[in-house]
Amino acid sequence: LLGRVEDRRHRTRLPHVGRMTLQELLVREEELRLTAYPDSKGYLTIGVGRCIDKRVPGAGLSRLEVLYLLNNDVAHVKRELAAELPFTVTLLDETRRTILEAMVFQLGLPHFLGFHHMISAVQAQDWDTAADEMLDSDWARIDSPARAQRMADAMRSGKLSED
Repeated sequence: LLGRVEDRRHRTRLPHVGRMTLQELLVREEELRLTAYPDSKGYLTIGVGRCIDKRVPGAGLSRLEVLYLLNNDVAHVKRELAAELPFTVTLLDETRRTILEAMVFQLGLPHFLGFHHMISAVQAQDWDTAADEMLDSDWARIDSPARAQRMADAMRSGKLSED
């Protein structure tokens, strides 16, 4: 199920010696699921039997686990945006690149790419038009008005506010 065990100190793979690890047993019995699902009692569960249902005392993720997931998501968003729009790496300052990455994080790359006029304005470094295009969207009018306004303000100024 999990294949071989890896010794992280030496980065070598060690073969199993005819017995199942606890992880392999749990994957076999619980299944490995990549999306949330209700367990046999109806509690929201992820991964390999990890209860995250707020009705269960002690369920959920630790702060470290959430930050681990966030770091993975941020790395993915950065790679995804850079691959799709390479100019964001070479042309933009850190603040404006961060704004676009935050939009990709929230909206997903396909939806973000629907902001054609904003993307063109960003590439032309026309910050006012880019900000106006951000605000001329359902994202700004309906989904996340305050967030979109903060992002548009930062796009215009090149500065992210901490308030």
